[in-house]
Amino acid sequence: MLAELALGGGATVIGQARDVTLKSSAGIIDVTSRASAGWKEKLQGLREWSVSAGGVWIPDDTGLELIFAAYIAGTILAMTMKHITGATGHGYSGNVIVTGWGEEQPLEGGIMVPMEFEGAGALAAVDPA
Repeated sequence: MLAELALGGGATVIGQARDVTLKSSAGIIDVTSRASAGWKEKLQGLREWSVSAGGVWIPDDTGLELIFAAYIAGTILAMTMKHITGATGHGYSGNVIVTGWGEEQPLEGGIMVPMEFEGAGALAAVDPA
């Protein structure tokens, strides 16, 4: 399986990204009325999405540098996530803000960089090719 997390419409691949998780949820709007015959009626409300990822810190990694700079400046990044298994796959894209940045320095092993992103608009399905 080929998996990829990229910024700027795929221009900068975060080559050291691992453990990427996409979460999406929707609020609930209660539209129950006396005409509901004793049953609650609900509609889907506003949607939101987020991504969490861990990366291995590598000196001069362009993707990690872009993410850290966006975190400090509070700027919006275009993000694409996709995976391909054989001839099939799927992906997602959307704008994000960086809401979390860290650094883990274990006694043994590489330096890990945990990152958190919140969607800044719609999440769209994209062709993984």
